[in-house]
Order: sequence, then C-alpha cells, then structure tokens
Amino acid sequence: MPYTTSSAFFEVLSLWGITHCFVNLGSDHPSLVEAIAEAKVNGRKIPRIITAQHEFVALSAAQGFYQATGKIAAVILHVDVGMQNAGGAVHNLYRSRTPCIIFAGLSPLTQEDELVGSRNEFIHWVQDNHNQAGIVRDYSKFTYEIRTGRNIAQVMSRALQLATSEPMGPVYLLGAREVMEEVVPAVHINLSHWLPVPAPALPPTAAVTIATLLSEAQSPLLLTTTLGRDIDAIPEVVKLAEALSITVLEATPFIGNFPPAHDLYAGVHWSGQGQNKLLAEADVILVVDSDVPWIPHENKPNPNATIIHIDIDPLKTAMPLFYIPARYRYTASAKEALRQIRLALNLTPELNEKVASRLERAKAARSARLKHLEVDSLEPSAIPNHATVPALLAQLKAALPANSLMLCETITNYGVTATHLAPGPGQYLTSGASSLGWHGGAAVGVGLASAAGLTRAEAESGSKPFICAVTGDGSFMFSVPSTVHAMASRYGVHFLTVILCNGGWRGPKLSTLGVHPHGFASRETAEELGVSFGKPQTQFGELARASAGGGDNVLVARVYQNDLLGETFRKAVAAVQSGKSAVVEVVIPEL
Repeated sequence: MPYTTSSAFFEVLSLWGITHCFVNLGSDHPSLVEAIAEAKVNGRKIPRIITAQHEFVALSAAQGFYQATGKIAAVILHVDVGMQNAGGAVHNLYRSRTPCIIFAGLSPLTQEDELVGSRNEFIHWVQDNHNQAGIVRDYSKFTYEIRTGRNIAQVMSRALQLATSEPMGPVYLLGAREVMEEVVPAVHINLSHWLPVPAPALPPTAAVTIATLLSEAQSPLLLTTTLGRDIDAIPEVVKLAEALSITVLEATPFIGNFPPAHDLYAGVHWSGQGQNKLLAEADVILVVDSDVPWIPHENKPNPNATIIHIDIDPLKTAMPLFYIPARYRYTASAKEALRQIRLALNLTPELNEKVASRLERAKAARSARLKHLEVDSLEPSAIPNHATVPALLAQLKAALPANSLMLCETITNYGVTATHLAPGPGQYLTSGASSLGWHGGAAVGVGLASAAGLTRAEAESGSKPFICAVTGDGSFMFSVPSTVHAMASRYGVHFLTVILCNGGWRGPKLSTLGVHPHGFASRETAEELGVSFGKPQTQFGELARASAGGGDNVLVARVYQNDLLGETFRKAVAAVQSGKSAVVEVVIPEL
C-alpha cells in the first residue's frame, strides 16, 4: 500500500503521543481502515484502535481517558450523522475544557471515478451537506477541512496545539475520501514548533493587591469549581489557604479541588441548597476557575464584599450571558496566580494573630458541618426500611477501597453525593457540563487508561484506581448502556455502577417547581407530568449483563432495604476486584 494522507494521519497522532483512538467507522473511512491494516502488517506504530458501537460513548470515553490521565485521545466518527449522534458528548468536552481531536469524513467530492475514493454508494449523496463543520462549530475550538495530505502534519499539529492550549477544548477535522486516499510524502515535522501556549501569570502588581486584600479581610473566602483540572494547582491553593487561614468552598464542583479532611475545607454548595452562609458573610471573595460561582436567584455574595475573579477565561467568551460583580478580573493560570499571591504576602505578627483566629473559626465550622452530615446519613426514610440517599452514600463510602475514583452523574443529587462521599482531589470526576450519560463511556475510558498504566493515580500511588460510577436511572439510560457494557466486556474493563432509581427524571419536576412552586404542576404526579419511566421498570442490571454477553460476567443486584446495602456494596466491590463489572440498582423513593 502506498503512503497516503490516512497513513500520515495516524503517524501524526503517534508523534503527538496519542495512544488511544476511539472509532465508529463508516463508508467515509476506506483509506483509514486500509492504513490501520497496513500498519499492523508492517509493524508501523499507530494508536490503539478502540471500537465504540455508539458515537456518544466514543467521545465520553475519550473525555474520561483525558480526565484520568491528562493525555489527549483521538476519536474518528462517520460524516455528519456520526457527529450528530455524538452531539451531547462534544458539548461536554467543550464546556469541561477537555482537549480531544475528532476526525470525520466527508461525502466524496467526485462521482465519476475522477479520483480514488469517488462516490460508489447511495449514501454519499444523502450525507452530503453544505456545512458539516457547522454542526460543532459552537462546541469546538477549531474546525478545518483537510484539503490535501501534503500539509496534514501542520494542520493536525495546529489543531492539537489549539486543543491543548488554555482554555482547552475539542477540535474537529474533516476530510473527503479522495483527500484521505492521496499519496503523499512521509511526514516530517518538528513538534517543538507546535507546543501548547502556556497560560499567563498575574501582573506583579495584581498579586500584591490581592495579597493585601486577603490579609486585611475579616472573613475571606476562596471559591472554586474546577481548579483541580490542573493537579499542580492543588498544592498551591492549600498553601495559600493555610498561610492566611482562608476558608475554601467548592461551588458546583466538577472535580476534586481541595482535600476534604482539611480544617479549612467548607464543603460543597450546589444549586437548590439556598443561601450559603459563608458567601453571605465574606468580605473578600477570591473566585478561582469557576463558571457558575453562585446563582443569584437563591444564593448571593455579601453586597459589600470585594470580589476578585481569577480564571483561564474570566469573561466566559463562549457564554452569551455571564457576569459577576467582580472588582478585579484576571486571565491567569490558577497555579501561578495562587503562588504569586502567597509569595506577595507580608506575614506580620498582627496578621499571624488574625490568621490563628480564622483557623479556630474554621475548625469549629467544620466540626459542626461533619456532625450535621452524620445526623443526615442516619435520618430514616419516609418509607420504612428504604434507603435515603445520604444513608446509601455513607454505606457505599464505607465499602469502597481507598484508591477509588468516583464518576458522579447523580444530577439532582450532585450536592448530596459530593458532600457525603467527600472524595478528594484525584478521586472525583463529573462531566463538567450538562449532557447526561457521560459516566458510562467515561468509566470505559478510565479503565482503558488504567489498563495501559497511564492514570495519574498510578503515577502517584502505584496502584490502579477502583472505578465507581454513581448515577441516576435517567442518566444511566442516556449513557447508551448497551454500548458501554459491550465495550467494557470486550476490552476487559471492570467497574462498579451504582444507580439511584427513583423511577424517572426528577430534574424537570424540580425545575418546574422552582419557577411555579404552587402552580398546576405542583399538584400532579410524575406520571402525569411526563417525567416518570412508568411501569414495569427496566431492569438496568440485566440490560448491562445482556450487553456484556450474558452469563455471570456482570454481578447484578437490585436492593431497596437499608439494612442490606452494606453487604450488597461489599459483594459488588469484591466482584469488580475479581475481574467482573457490577451494577447495583438502589431503589429510592419515587418522584
């Protein structure tokens, strides 16, 4: 086989260190399929090809892979229809600032055999369209049509440079069959010319100003959502918090940002939880890497507070409506900015005395918060012997190994899940966005990364993470579980899925009640409102088992009794540790 654009495509991926390529191939990919086969025969290095039976799962797996490793993955999809199938997942990638390189073919550009790859199937006409890249242009950092293979190394390197420069995100490349079949010279490129652009630091005067404001404050608060995306920023936020005894609050956290056992950790705050006392009382608020630090409808900062916003994208240029009443705004790397602020501190004896007083207040607040959580987890259910969400999470936490990595997609239970599981940095992930179903593909991506020894957890502790996805039944259905568990079985990935089964989508009901608390909908049942799954209920565990090939390769359990949860979770953990997946459905009170 001659060296083609497709050969060069895979070679560039390998040169960039991309080890995994998630694919859902179609009629636009003959040259890519041929290049994969040729590489195998000739021993040419290309990324591992992972087949996904659904495009949403392919992109979710690529996202989970990056979240667990910090290493970008590639995805190959099928023309316009494949990208449309993956639409919700590309939203997740973009909003969570996860880099990924996506390639899709185009309908052939000739129809009378003018070039190799010319049209030869009816779908080449019906899949032709005027603006395929427009499908994802609002959800990608860069879209580009490959028009010749002779500069594909430069085009791909530019795309990857953009994807991995902050704010990170997915990029989308397209190419017609004829272009991908083009015979081209072998790739030669100097990757040192295409390195990601580093995020900026604070202006020196800004670091001094912020250090002074935090030092002079009576009740400073540091609020973050995604600071933990950069693992090197976590030690810096801890050092700054300790230097001034600043309380740290996670606002709708999409990742672990601060050690939950620390005296200065104030927990999490999600929408629906009302006014946060710390936010209302703080006189200086440092917002670091947060898209939604608070929701004014129910939770507002002290109107007299001085607010400082440090973010890789403080203006949120991709959000048409966004603003917070910040006096100071800076585009900066969280890691560098926090270090600069700490080094600008002037720790006088008077300030040290104030810092010590702040620490005692924080310790007392933390003690009260933990006591409240304990009481909450012991609160009985309204239905005798049924599990409450806090109770089942407490028992799940007790059963999970210390090296667990939790993938959370519990939606209306996000807040209680993050609060009661209290996972630390490196132990907690969400989609970082709002298209539901991410957890399933993400678990596959994390598992494949772990099998290759690439996860951050293995680099830090030497042990592979125990993967646990906690989700609602609605999100489980959105995850395309047939594909998730077929892939997991095929590629030897094992994880625990815990499904909170309330029989429907609670989110739309709560959203309606939030706007019309005493309206007509408040008096109707979930079935009448169209948010119930109805009867009989789907047996989610059996669906997973069938998708994985049947037999006993997936442990399945369905339980509602609170006194059976602990033993059920322990058996599920043991099953995963023995080389199986496990699905535990916990029936909680219906909507």
